[in-house]
Amino acid sequence: MFLYIAGNLQVEMLEKIADRAGANHFLCSFADAGARKAAEHFCRQAHRRVLVDSGAYSAWTKGKAINLGEYMAFCERVMRIAKCPVTFAALDVIPGAKGREATQPEIQKACDEGWENYQEMKRKGIPALMTFHQFEHVRQLKRIADDSDYFAVSPRKDEDRESRLAWLEQVFDYIQGKDKLTIKKKIHGLGVASVDWMERLPFYSVDNTVWLVAGLAHSFRFPSRRVVSWVTLEDMKRRARADRVPTWPLRKLLGFGEPGEKPDPDARSGVYWLENVAIMEDVETQRRVTELWRSKGISWADQNHIKP
Repeated sequence: MFLYIAGNLQVEMLEKIADRAGANHFLCSFADAGARKAAEHFCRQAHRRVLVDSGAYSAWTKGKAINLGEYMAFCERVMRIAKCPVTFAALDVIPGAKGREATQPEIQKACDEGWENYQEMKRKGIPALMTFHQFEHVRQLKRIADDSDYFAVSPRKDEDRESRLAWLEQVFDYIQGKDKLTIKKKIHGLGVASVDWMERLPFYSVDNTVWLVAGLAHSFRFPSRRVVSWVTLEDMKRRARADRVPTWPLRKLLGFGEPGEKPDPDARSGVYWLENVAIMEDVETQRRVTELWRSKGISWADQNHIKP
């Protein structure tokens, strides 16, 4: 399974902390100027893999729209300079308006318009990845699966965990069969962060922004096989006090840096180091999940370099 590091960070620092962690797979959004720069930077490196997302949802939440022609021009530029495998998410059309549920006619209209965008990208020779969204009709899934061997699925962020998992299982049952042990299609999980879901369902690839939590919340990511586990410096201090353990070494031991200290440009302490630790856990998750499905007989030749 390929786990793509999604989310934006100044490209030189992202490269530094990703290289330390052994991470080589990046999702970059066209909607963000910094992420576009990252896509153009990483695609020139043969040992990487890059997935370019249109950023349609991000733009929609701001009342904007992505122009198909501009997006395709960027995709074609990346293709010209790329030395590594690059895939491009087809330009989605988001139904309805922000703040209210879309109607079924609106959802179907968005499906049809998104499908046309996908076909136009294919006509231009762009290796586009179509997305099946939660609450779209199953006939849209059939249309996508009949046309491509690799596509994305997108569970709704505002739905509860049980609803999203049930929907994902229905998609895999439709595509892979009940035993989920026969490879029929490659499926990418957009925004899939749950290790449990990765171990239940044979995703070919996923992406998420979990590592950014480390920097945004100043939290240390603990190693865990099944759940993403975070702890703040204050959490650790409370535990230490309860056990009558000195708290003064914790800031340095956990890499938080000194109070008021600026982030270390070499990522040896502070938020960059915390993000580096989080990405290391993503790399380990990728290895463990790949080996799990390999042990069950599901593997892809282009993932043979991912070792247990």
